[in-house]
Amino acid sequence: MKHIVLSCNENYARYAAVLVHSVVKNSTGKFAFYIITNSFSTKTTDALQKFGEAIAPHTLNICTIDTTSLDALPSLNGNKATYFRLFLSRVLPPEVATCLYLDTDMLCTGDISPLFETNLEGALCAAVRENAKRSREFLAPLSPNLPRIKFNASYFNAGVLLIDLKKWREERVEEQLLHIVQNYRLVFHDQDALNAVLKSRVKILPFEWNFFASAFFYPIARDVRRKFYVNYTQSELLSAASNLRLVHFLHADKKPWQNAFVAFFRGEFVGQKWWREARETPVFGGLLKEPKMRFEVKFGLFVLREFGSWRGIFGLPFATFRFARETNLAACFKTLDEPNSEIYNTASEVGRAVFETLWRVKNGGLKGRLKAFSLWFRVRNIKKRIEKFGRI
Repeated sequence: MKHIVLSCNENYARYAAVLVHSVVKNSTGKFAFYIITNSFSTKTTDALQKFGEAIAPHTLNICTIDTTSLDALPSLNGNKATYFRLFLSRVLPPEVATCLYLDTDMLCTGDISPLFETNLEGALCAAVRENAKRSREFLAPLSPNLPRIKFNASYFNAGVLLIDLKKWREERVEEQLLHIVQNYRLVFHDQDALNAVLKSRVKILPFEWNFFASAFFYPIARDVRRKFYVNYTQSELLSAASNLRLVHFLHADKKPWQNAFVAFFRGEFVGQKWWREARETPVFGGLLKEPKMRFEVKFGLFVLREFGSWRGIFGLPFATFRFARETNLAACFKTLDEPNSEIYNTASEVGRAVFETLWRVKNGGLKGRLKAFSLWFRVRNIKKRIEKFGRI
């Protein structure tokens, strides 16, 4: 029996079910799933119980915890569910020696059973490197009586954690983590706490075990350019892309339930992979409604079409001023066709860049308005970068 832990609140329970279904569908072996929460409604609890029956012989356990110790902590996206994973050692049975923690905004695309066979070599857990460059930074204490904590070069993403639960309990890691989150100024919430406590006691995993969806947009490896977006080498990135196991929809605009067309990769939208699994998920499949193409992508397509030539250097800044006066941009472009798959990633980035510039034009005074005149160059640089690096 392989033990997998997830954590979520009421709003994310349906996405947790999609992830569990994708694991069961794509992996071999028997799994016991544990969902840590502070509370679920009766309706959601009943739905999860029915879902658990549907995935038998695998099991699903709902673990409700007391989170009053987290009341003073800053929230992430309006809730504190990200901290629930800190309590995993108290909810799993004492006889469980190893467990795998997974963030709910993920999709299993391959067999993850081999991950449980990883030799931790004395480490407390195994994880994938984070792309954020935190190794040279410090975690600042809330009290002058406490020391600063420096991160090391192995700063990892906490979305996938293969944990030696026996050592975790023996070394009272949960108590150390709670001390950090309650007494230090966190930037990446409990991920900072995990890195502060575990430090060098982490085995670094290949990228395929926690492949960030943003890497489909920014596939620049650390040995290709100084300003890299993937904290792995080019060969490691290509190997991971050819052997995807777990895709992580990290960023707010990359969640497939908000953007069904997340990232085009080798003939298919990755967001559509998630929706294919979602529609097949027992109980919850019928509760999920697929969103339409995000407007900024259509807007990006419009900009690429109308201002992609050299003449755009003259037209785009003035068009930006015109757009900034519009009260309903969506109505202006409602007739635009959806972007074809080949230019989706480019259109998505361009649309976001234009919206950022529009905000500056509207709210940044003269300095903000001057930004409009550099927008064409920004669009050009996005296109050039994707032409050079944007294919995995």
